[in-house]
Parts: sequence; structure tokens; C-alpha cells
Amino acid sequence: MSKPGSNEDTDAEFDPTMSYDKYQKFVVETLEPRLKTLLAGREVLVEKLDGYAMVPAFVAQQEKLLKEAEAEGKDSTSVQPIRKLVDVGCGVVCQAVAVPSGTICLSLETHEGEDGSGTSTTTNIVEFTYAQAIVAANERAEALTQQCEKCDADIGECVNDIEDILATLQQLQQMHGVGPSAPGAPVV
Repeated sequence: MSKPGSNEDTDAEFDPTMSYDKYQKFVVETLEPRLKTLLAGREVLVEKLDGYAMVPAFVAQQEKLLKEAEAEGKDSTSVQPIRKLVDVGCGVVCQAVAVPSGTICLSLETHEGEDGSGTSTTTNIVEFTYAQAIVAANERAEALTQQCEKCDADIGECVNDIEDILATLQQLQQMHGVGPSAPGAPVV
């Protein structure tokens, strides 16, 4: 048994009046929001990853169109232009038109911080040749894949924490006659 006034709780006796709801509330108010944040962050990463993964196929399509035009003796301005709706901010959308020219612009994010996970993010639009764009997209996809893997590990850890706490609470309730085995007792 711990000495009065000591901070040791290793020998603490079970308090039959403890509030299981308080611990369940901790899970609901702390761990579940963390899990939701991690899942939302992973969704954003996967969306970005999907965009970079599409670059090689897009480049191949554009190179094919340029080669076909060249084979027919036409210049690049005769190739069907690329049209895309672009959000320019504040809910304003405009249609961007680009004629395939052998270059492509990619949006690249950089993070300030020693390990690349800093809180400050800068987005740069960089123009690349098609070959450079494929390399840059693959490099960015690899970095995003690593971030997804770390996020997956964090999600798994959070889920395990939630499951462990709820299982422990359920065991405590059963051991002390306030769990599912007791008639009319709430199940955690």
C-alpha cells in the first residue's frame, strides 16, 4: 500500500464507486476525435497520391497526341487543347485551356522543418518537361506513400488504444458485478 500523500498508484485499491462513464467519456472525447482526424488526414494523402499516380498516364496520352499531330505534319497548336475547371479561390471557378506543348505544370508542396513534417507548407507550381514531370510525380508519390504508411501506423495504434481501454473497462465491470453479467447493467 502506498504511503499517504505519495504519488504512487501502483498499490491503489479498487474504488467500487468509480465512474465507468468517466473513462468511457475519455475514449469518446479524446481518442475518437483523434482517430477521426487521422482518418481525414489519410484521406487527403490518398487523394494527393492518386493525383500524382495519374501523371505518367496523362503524359503518355499527351505525348501520343503530339506524335500523331507531328506524323500528320501538324504543329502542337492543332492538337485538342486540354480544358479543366480550376478553382481560383473564394468559390470562383474558371475554365483553363492549355495546348499540349511538351511541358506540364505540377503542384508541389514543401514542408518546413528538419524532418519534412513541419507545420508550414508551401505550394509551388513548377513547370516540367514530360520526362521530368514523371520523375517528380513518382518522387512525390513515394513521399506520400511513406506518409500514408506512417498515418496507417498511427491509426492502428489509436484503434488499439480504444479497443484496449474499452475491453479493460468491460473486464472491470464484469469483475465487480456492474458489467454485462449483472442484470440491467450497461454494456460498454
